[in-house]
Amino acid sequence: AESIGAVTVTVYLSGVSALDVTVPYTTSGDATGSGIDHDLADGSLTIAAGLDSGAISVAVTADTMDEPDETVVVSMTTGSLTNATAGILTTHTVTITDDDDPPLVSFATSAQSVAEGDGSASIAVDLSAVSGFDITAPYTFSGTATGSRTDHDLVDGSLTIAAGSSGGTIAFTLTDDSLDEPDETVIVSMTTASLANASVGAVTAHTATITDNDEASVAFAASTQTVAESAGTIAIAVTLSIESAFDVTVPYTVSGSAAGGSVDHAFADGSVVVTAGTTFGSVTAAVTDDALDEDDETIVVTMATGSLVNATAG
Repeated sequence: AESIGAVTVTVYLSGVSALDVTVPYTTSGDATGSGIDHDLADGSLTIAAGLDSGAISVAVTADTMDEPDETVVVSMTTGSLTNATAGILTTHTVTITDDDDPPLVSFATSAQSVAEGDGSASIAVDLSAVSGFDITAPYTFSGTATGSRTDHDLVDGSLTIAAGSSGGTIAFTLTDDSLDEPDETVIVSMTTASLANASVGAVTAHTATITDNDEASVAFAASTQTVAESAGTIAIAVTLSIESAFDVTVPYTVSGSAAGGSVDHAFADGSVVVTAGTTFGSVTAAVTDDALDEDDETIVVTMATGSLVNATAG
């Protein structure tokens, strides 16, 4: 195990020699030297005259990385032996077994806000420690925002954090529409039961709130119109600059030289509602076709702009 600290590789002679025996060796294997996994380097072992064995010592590094078991292969350079010939076993493999738990995987934060006009959003995923394995974190999305590029293009999927990396990012594109609508959410949830090479961290769901950047304005379609009193009714069109996901309420007052109360017309102070999903409404009332020869008269309909609901004045 990594925590053992050191490993000894013993080299034996078939018998005691009166000469110093030199045993050159090389190292290989998938463990990394230079103190990363161990400190062994190519070298040579001298077995002093009169002894029948010697030892090559390998210091093992107890790191904190979850990684595969690794090997250190020590091979005698048999062609360069001094005062000895090669025996049966000229290679020795030390397997260093890993003793570290998988890292925890977690969203870096539980929430963020992004503007619809930002174009894209990213969600950071962090590991508690670097791993020697690729880590797979599957996820699903939900929330009030609509996918399929209506509000964003995120779909269920998985994030792979490559071995040696400390984290990764889930990125998606935002749709900058022209609809006046409520702020909406994209909720990304880790499928914790399907994590590969990692354990569940503290934050397994992240909510991205997409703030709307559109605002409808309302105006009369025209500033004036002329109708004959025999027309029967008058409709005054109200239009929105863009479609809204909200009902828009437009209060108004009535004035002018024409008399209300059905004397000349039936207009009265009130409000018109432009329903969500439409851009048009109208203020409509009857006009009285009397038998009186009189001057042309006016009906003035004025928006109460200070009391508009879900729109600004155009």
